[in-house]
Amino acid sequence: MNVLNFDSQKVRIEKGVVKKRTSLLEYQQFCMARDYLWVSPIVLDCGISVRTASLIDWVDSDLITEFCLGLNLEHAFIQRVDKLFCMKVIRELLWMFRERGFLWGDMAPRNMVLDKKSDIIYIFDFERKLVIKDNLLEEKIFNRFFRNYAYEEFSCVLFPYDQEILFAELLAVDSVEKIPSSEIQSKRKKRLLEHLIGQREEYFVREVCLAEDLMSAVATPFMVGDGVVYPMFLIEKIVKKGGSYAYAKTVKALEKCSNGAEKLAVLEATIRRFFSDGRERI
Repeated sequence: MNVLNFDSQKVRIEKGVVKKRTSLLEYQQFCMARDYLWVSPIVLDCGISVRTASLIDWVDSDLITEFCLGLNLEHAFIQRVDKLFCMKVIRELLWMFRERGFLWGDMAPRNMVLDKKSDIIYIFDFERKLVIKDNLLEEKIFNRFFRNYAYEEFSCVLFPYDQEILFAELLAVDSVEKIPSSEIQSKRKKRLLEHLIGQREEYFVREVCLAEDLMSAVATPFMVGDGVVYPMFLIEKIVKKGGSYAYAKTVKALEKCSNGAEKLAVLEATIRRFFSDGRERI
């Protein structure tokens, strides 16, 4: 079972080794995180230590690491394996990251592997922003970072009641500040803001939060009959085919749905229109 956003053209797994074609920046940020966690270990109250995957080499734009043995947290949440313990680990991890000022832009369940035998949670993927302050961050700073980078990622694999337990207190952002459009890196978020509010050079934080709440809502799993649907696996296909424009239109259509069956029908119909003849007709 692949994780969300797994790119087989960039990542290869061979005989216990992971080779990822990536940028020099990711290698540098990987080393920065590894070195920090080595010198200043983060140990959770439950006894789990935080580490990066073990680096083997950096050769010709290939970041080579050992394959992390254990339970991928995306799989854990979807397959409901040790779910309660995994949620406890994540809650403690989020608190410790704030306490240490460890701002990891790739914080997502798919980028973590829990090895209960060794009491280690491995983190990997450092393509996005990484900032290590080594001090307690203001609540509004950490909350804004979580919303920007991790909110949707966790929403993809957690039902609303799990989200409430895990990170509801991290969503409060009391700010009248504005965010320049140029600083919004997510193409999907920027396009959604344009659909919701219009194209602007800057947006109020509350407006960006509105878009983020909507992105979280449409990514959240839902029930159809006795089955669970993880919509982001379908939304990914739509984005790959139609880009951010198709995403924004799909979100608007999903927003009008009143139940899971309607949402699934919208997603499946959109995918059929894309893949029937290769042209966008939504």
